[in-house]
Amino acid sequence: MRYSDDLVEEIRMKNDIVDVISGYVKLTRRGSSYFGLCPFHNEKSPSFSVSPGKQMYYCFGCGAGGNVFTFLMEYENFTFVEALKFLADRAGVDIVRQNEGADPGAVLFDALAAAKARRSDVVLVDTAGRLHNKVGLMNELTKIRNVMGKVIPGAPHEVMLVLDGSTGQNAFEQAKQFTQATQVTSLTITKLDGTAKGGVVIGISDQFHIPVRYIGIGEGIDQLRIFDRKEFVNALFGHEKN
Repeated sequence: MRYSDDLVEEIRMKNDIVDVISGYVKLTRRGSSYFGLCPFHNEKSPSFSVSPGKQMYYCFGCGAGGNVFTFLMEYENFTFVEALKFLADRAGVDIVRQNEGADPGAVLFDALAAAKARRSDVVLVDTAGRLHNKVGLMNELTKIRNVMGKVIPGAPHEVMLVLDGSTGQNAFEQAKQFTQATQVTSLTITKLDGTAKGGVVIGISDQFHIPVRYIGIGEGIDQLRIFDRKEFVNALFGHEKN
């Protein structure tokens, strides 16, 4: 089964990962979690765990894990473009996309042209898939920036680097490579809802002089929060907010 408007509408009406995955996997509640047989490999006993609080799933047998979107990519053969379309539909915003493998510069040109025609105020460009150790992909960032400047003088007006709060010291190397490829103006740190505290962000912000704008504390649309440095420090050192 591929991406479809009916599937998007069905999942949009559900607010919990348990509701989504229970449509594919028979789940049994145990305490605050749900368990079932993993749909990604053959097994005789439940090892597939779904945690509604974190909106994540994990299989102790094969190691499969992620959120509702990674689940759909695996189970429904969603592509990354389809997953992005899913997110845009869920948020109720327009999206300009092309098929997998399309030239990023061409996609961006179409998106900016459409935004100008629609008199849109903001255009968000997702460059997901830029691996900091892949020279070709990193070089495309420079091309993307040049295309934006040609269509809209002065663009981009914001370049946000999104880092996984659980990656630790590897985030330093990511920040180094990305700042060499393009001018990064702000940071967003995700996955601060789990054990990862994201303390590495202090070093990155200090070394590269890049401010933190947002933090992600979950998978929900309303769980992307404006960064509060006092709250962050209190959480980092285990202090209660005064």
